[in-house]
Amino acid sequence: MPKIIPEPLHQGDEVRVVAPSTGIRIIGADSREIAAARFAEIGLKVSFGANTIDENFDMMGTSSIKKRADDINAAFADPKVRAIFTIIGGFNSNQLLPFLDYDLIKKNPKIFLRFFRYHCFA
Repeated sequence: MPKIIPEPLHQGDEVRVVAPSTGIRIIGADSREIAAARFAEIGLKVSFGANTIDENFDMMGTSSIKKRADDINAAFADPKVRAIFTIIGGFNSNQLLPFLDYDLIKKNPKIFLRFFRYHCFA
């Protein structure tokens, strides 16, 4: 199978933020506003997946597996979205795999970036 390479981002493109693992509430509304401002500074529009809002935060700090997968599928289906950014971790992201629409993803290649942070232990 040949490698699929999505188009690079350009000024004015839209990026979508999704939460495949821990919910976005953990970073708070202030962080969302900062993210939107930073994306705007580099000429990108930002939107947030339907299930990244605070109201979809359950006792485990996230929303249902199906809802999180639906956010990713919706981002790949939306022709305005050129890149998908994930937030926070991924310890339970593997739960989404059976619910992703791989044909949709293949037909709509996009840049897909994950959140990553280093943990420092003293």
